[in-house]
Amino acid sequence: RAATIALIMCLAMCFVPWGIRRAAGENTKRPSNSSGETSGPLAERLEETEILWKLGREEEASRILEALLETHSSDPAVLRSAASMYLDRNKTRKARKLVERLRGAAPEHPALAGLEAALLAQEGKWKEARPLYEELMRKDPRDADLERTYAEILTRLREWEPARRVYGGLLEKPAERKKSLWDYRDLIDRGAPRLDSEFLYFHRPASQRDYLFRESGNFWFSPWFEMGAGLAEE
Repeated sequence: RAATIALIMCLAMCFVPWGIRRAAGENTKRPSNSSGETSGPLAERLEETEILWKLGREEEASRILEALLETHSSDPAVLRSAASMYLDRNKTRKARKLVERLRGAAPEHPALAGLEAALLAQEGKWKEARPLYEELMRKDPRDADLERTYAEILTRLREWEPARRVYGGLLEKPAERKKSLWDYRDLIDRGAPRLDSEFLYFHRPASQRDYLFRESGNFWFSPWFEMGAGLAEE
């Protein structure tokens, strides 16, 4: 039986779309009016939307916020709540309009930086989101949600080693280990050099024997340049 040896060289430029709704949503938690941002009936209505949202009654909460946007179109508390809601529902176009309105109405609002960072991450603008998350982490180094999103952004930028260090810190925290473990495994699976070996054997009728050997390897030469080689023998 003739033997066939094939050598394959692959150059891959990989652009993987990624929905970061979950990670970004973790950093746009439903705001609480206990901060004293607003008061009176408006505060009560916003508190009601927060409770409904936490109970999973998102449509009811949405209807209330939509009505509040019509009557309080420039109120920072309403804009913040509505922007967070749209980010949670992955409606980035509407969220961006509200974030821009919040920037115009209250440029020093404490929630603005987090909303802008989460919006960029959800839009897949990893390079623009990265410095914003770094600044947020400097201000609040104990926020594990920020760390987790930052690690995922580094992964999408193929910054394997920095991402591995951030995940390493998260995995050392018992409360965060379960949340980060699978993302860390995905990082290792995609970013580490890979060596694969395969052997197949078929015992067919009339005493026919088929053997197939495959070997392959993939290596990253730079964040956006991966090379692979494979060898097969039948």
